[in-house]
Order: sequence, then structure tokens, then C-alpha cells
Amino acid sequence: MEINLKYLDPTYNLRALPANSYYRQMCAQLTQYAVHGLFAGFTGFSIGLINGRTVMLPLSEITRELRKISKSSRPWQRLLASTGQPSFLNDENHYAGLEH
Repeated sequence: MEINLKYLDPTYNLRALPANSYYRQMCAQLTQYAVHGLFAGFTGFSIGLINGRTVMLPLSEITRELRKISKSSRPWQRLLASTGQPSFLNDENHYAGLEH
């Protein structure tokens, strides 16, 4: 019996909706900061927004400890709703397990 198995990496599903103008501008700004950091000779960093400011974050600080978020938590459900992704939780799990 022949089986055709495909693995779809879930990280490719993060952008489920077309980017709006704000998101495009933010991505362009983050890209410019990343290039500036590389031209300055920095390595091992990521660019992010903290309190509305663009910053260079050392990868060692980002990966210092394992952080997890519950699939039934409100922040995760808000993220899914804002990107238009399905939650994959049935109604019983969705409403009974919501964390505040």
C-alpha cells in the first residue's frame, strides 16, 4: 500500500490574513533596524518592539528560559482571532478551560 504523507510546518500558518498598511510599515521598520544592526557588526540578536520602541534583543536573553502559553488562554485566543486562524478547540474545551 502506497502512502503519501505530508508534514505542514505550523509556523508557516502564522500569517493567515493579508498585511494591512500598519503591519507593512512596521515590518519595513523592523527590517531596517535588523540591517543596521548587521552593518554595525552585531550578531546573535533579534529586533522587536518594547513599549513602542524598536530594540535589539540578544538571543541569549530571548531563549534564557522556556516560556509556554496555554492553548485555552485569552491571549492565545486573541492572537488566533486577530490572525483569522482556527482555534482547534471544541466548544466544551474552549469555554470551560479559558484562563483569565
